[in-house]
Amino acid sequence: MILFNTRSAEHLAEKMNIQRGKIDFTRFADGEFRITVKEDVAGKIVWVLASTEAPAENWLELFFLLDVLKNQGAIINLLITYFGYARQDHPENNEAAAAQFLAEKLEQFNLNKILILHPHSTRLHNWLTYTEIIPYDLYIPIALESDVIIAPDKGAKTFVSTLAKECKRDYIILEKSRIDDKTVRLDDLPINIKDKKILVADDMISTGSTLIAATELLWKYRPINICAIATHGLFIDSAKQKIESSYLEDVFVTNSLPNQFGKSCKIELLNLTNFLERYLIG
Repeated sequence: MILFNTRSAEHLAEKMNIQRGKIDFTRFADGEFRITVKEDVAGKIVWVLASTEAPAENWLELFFLLDVLKNQGAIINLLITYFGYARQDHPENNEAAAAQFLAEKLEQFNLNKILILHPHSTRLHNWLTYTEIIPYDLYIPIALESDVIIAPDKGAKTFVSTLAKECKRDYIILEKSRIDDKTVRLDDLPINIKDKKILVADDMISTGSTLIAATELLWKYRPINICAIATHGLFIDSAKQKIESSYLEDVFVTNSLPNQFGKSCKIELLNLTNFLERYLIG
């Protein structure tokens, strides 16, 4: 088995004890780029490790890499650590169906296997055959330190309910109303959590608005503390500053994406290397 990766996943691939495929990435003066595979892959099983967060060039690089590997006759497995544009899964009539377009494009490659790390949208299954993977083994020790696990919206219900069941903890699903793309409002909590240790769990932290809104609501009920976990840490705009000045005690995110926040007194990275290697090698 040979591992190839896009540049966006180099921070993960470089830590793995797996044979790396040789690729040349050439950038031309006009901004275009070329992908060249420098070894024989005909008839061989290869894995491609990729992350497709913005900029959109990350998607283009993945498509180019899959194209050359397919043309060379490789048997291709794909592991996407972050599926960019998954939040654009329910467009209005006058908006591009970005998630559907990208999922259907991947489907056209007829890949042997596709794994996606904690995708934001379950609607991707409508257009793409893949298996979702979530590193519960990393989250369970953290969740066991809490009394109640909170989903900040309905989208995190399956994740939170599964984690709570594994840890034998109570869980609550908050109701969220989105005001605009950066502002959310949460309805009041239906039960009392006074003197409880709280863990807020979600698939991602983007601007931090959902997490901070949930934290401010929960703090009114006088818990002992509030921590948070998320698989993907984008930390857009002032998300880091919001978190560090909030009531949150600790925030745990994986390194599915390159470190977007530098050093932080509250944010801690969870290393995915061993978790991902089990899928790649197994």
